[in-house]
Amino acid sequence: MKYTVKKSEKSTVTIVFDLEKDDVEKHRKKAADDISKDLDIKGFRAGHIPLNVLEEHVDKKFINARAQELAVQMAYAEAVTTEKLHVVAAPKIKFISDTTKLEDGMKFEAEVAILPEVKVKDYKSIKIPKEEPKVDKKEVEEVIADMKKYVTEWKDVEREVKKGDRVEIDFEGFEAKEKKDAE
Repeated sequence: MKYTVKKSEKSTVTIVFDLEKDDVEKHRKKAADDISKDLDIKGFRAGHIPLNVLEEHVDKKFINARAQELAVQMAYAEAVTTEKLHVVAAPKIKFISDTTKLEDGMKFEAEVAILPEVKVKDYKSIKIPKEEPKVDKKEVEEVIADMKKYVTEWKDVEREVKKGDRVEIDFEGFEAKEKKDAE
């Protein structure tokens, strides 16, 4: 597989691919395997149908279309990874060669938007003024009081109840006339 990358000024890249006959044939075999997994042909297990038998039962255009799809996906992914492109969207694919004759190889181009290069000049000279937060004693005391509420340990004491105590009450209620449990 060969490809060339052309960068334009508008944050787009055009990658022109030239896949050789062997590359395309590899993808045709993979496409045939994928298609054969869904077929039921007497004498063959699903996924193990030879290409020549498959071509008798499935239109060659269907196999070629799936092979093109696989070839485009694999070639594009490899080029983007190798060139370390930061793509923003899916590519626009345009076939250059005849798509019905994959035996001769395949040529196509992919146009894709990439993140623009941003050059920041002299950013270290920018100074941002820092403001010290103003906190008065009242706010500090309120926060401390709130924190005390959340971390307080409760202890059992034997004395009369005072304001601020936590009280737990168990009671059992009855009706006065019949002495049965109240609901």
